[in-house]
Amino acid sequence: MPIVRVHPGAPEEVALAYEAVGAGPAVVLVHGWPFTSRFWDGQMRTLVEAGCRAVRYDRRGAGRSGHPWTGHDPATMAGDLLALLDHLDAGRVSVVAFGSAAAEAARAAVLAPERFDRLVLAGAVVASAAGGRIQDLAAAARRHRIAMLDDLIGRCFSVDGERVLDEPTLRHLVHEAASSSAQSTLDALACWSAEDLLADLARVVQPVLVVHGGADAFMPYATTGARAAAAAPRATSIVIGNAPHAMPLTHQREFDSAVMDFLGAPAGPEGASAAE
Repeated sequence: MPIVRVHPGAPEEVALAYEAVGAGPAVVLVHGWPFTSRFWDGQMRTLVEAGCRAVRYDRRGAGRSGHPWTGHDPATMAGDLLALLDHLDAGRVSVVAFGSAAAEAARAAVLAPERFDRLVLAGAVVASAAGGRIQDLAAAARRHRIAMLDDLIGRCFSVDGERVLDEPTLRHLVHEAASSSAQSTLDALACWSAEDLLADLARVVQPVLVVHGGADAFMPYATTGARAAAAAPRATSIVIGNAPHAMPLTHQREFDSAVMDFLGAPAGPEGASAAE
């Protein structure tokens, strides 16, 4: 993957590993914690085959990007996204963000609304709904980070307590997550507690699609996705049947279809909102 150094000379300077493939309308895929950009392998193919310019990158602290000690908050990471768009000369883009990345996508859209056409928030994390789970994860990460990641990723792919993704793929995802920095794990969890997506979403002027797994026990739709959809003035929500938290992998066909339909739909009047 190519590397670009963003914010050179500033305290938040970091090297970002990215991939940009195809030609056409640009769609940026932003993975959530604890995954890397490999989370989007299937969606990269879907977007390129649909005639889009598909972009993905490892967030700071993750995968092949730099592992700085600080800067794992939504404001700094929104700045990373905007700096990458500048480097790519991408113009206006749509963003598909998973999990915790919804916070930086919404923040970036508020900071630079002229840069974004649409937002897709998949399995969005709403900090106020997470309760004591964040503190439990942070405590586990301090004691045995790899075991915590293994358990967490298993829960992201579970329905009614049963894992619905094959074991080799789960092992691959845990390996990718383990390659991220230990400090970014702790900082990401701290930001989950301190930051909440809903205030930024209330200021997002672009059309927003909230996609959630109907069987998401980790971040249930009623307390996360539904609240995110209610907060954004121009939001539509789709719940994918018996899907877990990480539905872009387990239910790729349904997820990709919903995303592509949304990206190709008319924008509609500002202030419109719907839910399914």
